Amino acid sequence: EWVTDSPFVISPRITFEGSVRLLGGLMALGYTIAAILKRNSHVFSDDRVIVKIDWLEQLNRQYIQ
Repeated sequence: EWVTDSPFVISPRITFEGSVRLLGGLMALGYTIAAILKRNSHVFSDDRVIVKIDWLEQLNRQYIQ
């Protein structure tokens, strides 16, 4: 059952693990995929450069922008 609060659609939460191939197939069929990830960010900057380091807990990985 869908619960809506325009413009948002709120539905019961479903948690599962799936491969990238499975998710890609679902997206090809028109499904929308969303994820909630815990992130810890640090931003370093000076007059010319901004560096942002994000740690994604679920992926156990850091990303640098």
